[in-house]
Amino acid sequence: MATIVENILGDRALQIAQEEFARKLSFGNKWNALRIGVLWRINDSVTIPTRCRFQIGMCNGDTNTFASSTCSGYLGAVSGFLTSTIAYTYDAPNTAYTTGAYWYGYCTKVGASVTDALYAGFTGNQYFAASTSTGPRFNGITIYRNSATSYTVSYHYVTLAQFNFKTPDLFDFQSFMEDESLSGWAGNMIGVSTNPAYTGLSTSLSSLDTASIYWNKTNPLEISALAVSRFY
Repeated sequence: MATIVENILGDRALQIAQEEFARKLSFGNKWNALRIGVLWRINDSVTIPTRCRFQIGMCNGDTNTFASSTCSGYLGAVSGFLTSTIAYTYDAPNTAYTTGAYWYGYCTKVGASVTDALYAGFTGNQYFAASTSTGPRFNGITIYRNSATSYTVSYHYVTLAQFNFKTPDLFDFQSFMEDESLSGWAGNMIGVSTNPAYTGLSTSLSSLDTASIYWNKTNPLEISALAVSRFY
């Protein structure tokens, strides 16, 4: 189960391993554009085997969520998951994890059936914080609702240059969450890749009111901050 821990920096963090954290939003399904951001790290410094699922997404309700075999509906983004050769490799010189690719996919689930689709619109490495890093880093997704069964998902990732730009603090995280266009200095902190619109999705996705973070490995994932911004 998810637990509140005190990390090596003395801060409190939400720790999950092989589990999902879900929280229903106060504004429910009343949105057309929103961003979910996570300030997080992996509390380890060893390479993690292939097909890691670090997912940021939205669920239909907070009971039958992504981890349920009777999922009521889920839409999210999976970082570097969709090819079996991609691992979370520990990069000792940079004290960070890398997937070895910016590649990511989008994921939907209704019932027990998961549908993954790769978006390979860019190449290169993306980076995540480890226990040896100077502090956590952030990732996120921005979702635009085009219709009840069509969404556009933008995934926000960190390159090595962005990883080394600075250790983000809560002000940086708040700025990332509130700036829809990620203009100005935000480009030094995080990159953006936008998918084409996903159309013809299940009507179970017409209601998405619960933020979800899912991690499928036993290596502890620590979340220092989790936020959702509704733009309109």
